[in-house]
Amino acid sequence: MAAGFSRDDDYSSFRWISGPHRFLHVVEDFPRITPAMFNSGVERVRYDLSLVECEQFRVDDDFVRDILKGGGQ
Repeated sequence: MAAGFSRDDDYSSFRWISGPHRFLHVVEDFPRITPAMFNSGVERVRYDLSLVECEQFRVDDDFVRDILKGGGQ
């Protein structure tokens, strides 16, 4: 949505190419920040995430399909 996608627009003349992808399972010890970590008034927080450090959280396509179907964790 932030990039301008709208379900009401007709994208049938566009060609989409799926490139390489990687799924990461965001669990408790995943390197992240959450709103609960900050006091009221903190805004526009940004951070960089090292994908090398996230490799231990990588999951395969079957894991994601299972989650989307309502199974798994």
